Amino acid sequence: MEPEANLTKQTVDKILEMVSQDSLKEGDFFATESELEKKFNISRPVIREAISRIRGLGILKSRKRKGLIIDKPDPIKLFEQAFKYGVMGAIDIRELAELRYTIEIGAIELAAMRATDEQLLSLSKLADEYTASVLPNYSGREQDQIELEFHQTILKASHNTMLIQMHHVLIAFFARAILEFPKWNMANKDKVSWEHQAIAKALAKRNTERARILLSGHLEQIILDKEKDI
Repeated sequence: MEPEANLTKQTVDKILEMVSQDSLKEGDFFATESELEKKFNISRPVIREAISRIRGLGILKSRKRKGLIIDKPDPIKLFEQAFKYGVMGAIDIRELAELRYTIEIGAIELAAMRATDEQLLSLSKLADEYTASVLPNYSGREQDQIELEFHQTILKASHNTMLIQMHHVLIAFFARAILEFPKWNMANKDKVSWEHQAIAKALAKRNTERARILLSGHLEQIILDKEKDI
């Protein structure tokens, strides 16, 4: 790491430590650039770069004529940016599949308890739509779109805001899965169709354990396939 880049990172760490130790809350005044420059005895360009990085994290924001104010970071948005702009290798994609697995298994247990009748009906209709997509001469939506909406509906049925906001993990996974698993998707479409139907029925009966087991089997094969590629 270049000396200036290393100095910037150290400055970022020091400022973050100050923020955590001062027990400040959203909207509180933190400091001005000049005050931080004097405190750390560091050049203005380094301070500005450090502050820019912290603003990017959503921890500080600048107010004209006032200085730096404590902001409230959005961890979901940061997570989304990492997936949107990150370059993924085989290990990254496998871990993305594992992350998706973990999120959805937690979500489906909540969905079995909290799903509305409307959401359960929507899952059933999506399962039927996917089954229709497997038949010859089907002219409806792409299977990947139906699959994505099916799993997004499970997240929504959890009625947990953080889980619902994690829908971008599914979107990122599906975008890569189309490229990474085309043969798996084609070879298993009949199996996937049956699994969608079974999951929708288990949720309709509020059978948490069966829904979890079915979804686990539905998702884990992709993880196993990616492990073979590493």
